[in-house]
Amino acid sequence: FSAAVGVLTSSLSGGGACLDVADDVKNARRNLPLALILSPLIVCILYVMMAVVTVSMGTDNLESLADIAEQFLSPSLMTAFVVLGPVMGIVTSFIPFLMMTIANMDFMARERIFPGFFTKRNRYGIAWVCVLFAWVLTILIIATGQTFGVIMVIFSFANVMEETPLTLVPLIIRKRYPKSVAATPQLFNRTLIYILSAVGFVINAYLGIELFMSMDTVSWIGVVVTYVALFIYVGMRAMYLKKTENYDLLKEMGKPYEPWEEYERSLE
Repeated sequence: FSAAVGVLTSSLSGGGACLDVADDVKNARRNLPLALILSPLIVCILYVMMAVVTVSMGTDNLESLADIAEQFLSPSLMTAFVVLGPVMGIVTSFIPFLMMTIANMDFMARERIFPGFFTKRNRYGIAWVCVLFAWVLTILIIATGQTFGVIMVIFSFANVMEETPLTLVPLIIRKRYPKSVAATPQLFNRTLIYILSAVGFVINAYLGIELFMSMDTVSWIGVVVTYVALFIYVGMRAMYLKKTENYDLLKEMGKPYEPWEEYERSLE
């Protein structure tokens, strides 16, 4: 059960995607809460409707959606359903991944981790190079023929590994940015925040261990290849910038986030 919960963390990535693109959303204070509330509701209604159709078709000899579709689709449409259905399912499930990837790539390009051409925008203000790269990456992943379950495990493991240390942020941010924290409205008192932070860390760590124990060889290969490729790229990028521009990328990456530092100084 814990391993399954760990895998399903990727199913919640849509909420994270909303936060990542908040700067690009019109009237974010109103539209983001609406998206977070309405999206699960609409999806739930659609799935309930699908279940009603499935049950109404009779379940004695039907074991899959393909069996149901065969009852009322022509041969050509049935072929399209079988071929395109899984592909579209994976593509739509990648939308949160695409949104977060595009936003993060745009940010990393501005921080010089990626080349500057990734920041190029069209007349609508969209970082079209990041969009193109993310779509190509998605297509390549789909083209490997891996099941969506394997892909979910790989990304979920990365999510759990990333989120576990982030649960400790409330424990250290008050010391680092005391004035900013004091100026920010809080829904809970300090003690409760600390308790929730510690509980969140324990839960994430436990889910990560359970997911770690449940991963098969294919998933592990995917995780290792992804992280090795990223480390090699960052190392090569750092050496390139150091040689051509005398710019220490790794040192800059280790510096505090300047907008937060500036806001803290503005409150002095």
